[in-house]
Amino acid sequence: MTNPDISSPIRSIDFDLPLVRTAPTRRGEKRNTIRAGLRLYIDCETGLFRSAISKNTDLLISQDYEVGSLLGVPMGDRGIGEEYLFEYVEHVAALRPQRLLEIASGIGQAAIKLSLRGIAVVGIDPNLKPPTNPETNKLLTLVNGFFPQHVPRDLPKFDLVCSHAFLEHADDPVSMLRVMSEWCNPDGFVLAAVPDCSDSIEQGDCSMLLHEHRSYFTPLSLFHSAFLAGLTSINISKSKFGGVLYLVAKASGENIVGDVTLTDYQWPESSTNDWNWERQILRFALNRNKVVKKIESFDRGGGLRLIYVPHRIINFIDGILESIPVDDADCFQDTLVEGFRHRVRSLDRISDRPDMVLLASHSFEIRLRESIQNRWDGVPIVTLRELLSQ
Repeated sequence: MTNPDISSPIRSIDFDLPLVRTAPTRRGEKRNTIRAGLRLYIDCETGLFRSAISKNTDLLISQDYEVGSLLGVPMGDRGIGEEYLFEYVEHVAALRPQRLLEIASGIGQAAIKLSLRGIAVVGIDPNLKPPTNPETNKLLTLVNGFFPQHVPRDLPKFDLVCSHAFLEHADDPVSMLRVMSEWCNPDGFVLAAVPDCSDSIEQGDCSMLLHEHRSYFTPLSLFHSAFLAGLTSINISKSKFGGVLYLVAKASGENIVGDVTLTDYQWPESSTNDWNWERQILRFALNRNKVVKKIESFDRGGGLRLIYVPHRIINFIDGILESIPVDDADCFQDTLVEGFRHRVRSLDRISDRPDMVLLASHSFEIRLRESIQNRWDGVPIVTLRELLSQ
């Protein structure tokens, strides 16, 4: 990371961070990780924290998308991923669409479940393949490709255009929301679920920065993006699970603002004041330097030390850590994570009582803390949240 010149206005910060290109597909496969530049800045029109990457990095990520990389997709059919999936499906079904288009459908879990509820679903994603047996569900159409260029043009418009963990990847989220609305019928809705970065922005938490993400939303910046896209009856709510924001808005009609949830994030009094923006940006640089040293100190503390959810702290690692990385997801078992000497293990595979655990998850901090204490009552635990606030 370049050291900012704090004597001049700070409008952006450059970082040299690990680019994790693709999720592993075989047990024991090594991650394809390189270092790549990323610039964090603020779009003052929307109040949206955004990132810019080099053309070469953008090309690498595009290549991964084309082969169906699912890196960062939280939904799944097991464990925590299943809870993301269930909540998203319920939000979509609550709008009672008869026909919907789902963008970035992943491997189609949500599209399948929604079609089984009697909704005619078109799902599009580079990782999707047309059903091998179309008679299985005549309401489901899976398109292998990207939105909007690969959506068949002869399709009628939809009651709902929806997405989960997609809008933060868009080069221009305002334009993307506008295009999503163009695929809706006159009474249609747009639904977009995105990661809620409110706490990370407030803390200056560098772990939120991902090369695949172009935008880091708060409730207000998501609202501003939807408003500038021309959406109406805008409603933004926080999920009950997993730190997700849900945007629901009408594609057209009278401009009536719905309930906008802003309870957990206090926007600066003057959103156009350069000093507020500069202070927020600078906090990311200063907090990163602070947390890097604290993690190094934790790692050198002696004995058996675990780092739970290691991918959350890779942006804070400058050397090689001896701590054991722990993650319970099947796809991460025995893989190498940037900055760690040892391979990832699940908590159940740690036989000896650790001397200390660094818990790096934000959304699931309480749940994972309980898992640790149930296994080793009284083991000392420090969290990434605590390191950021000290």
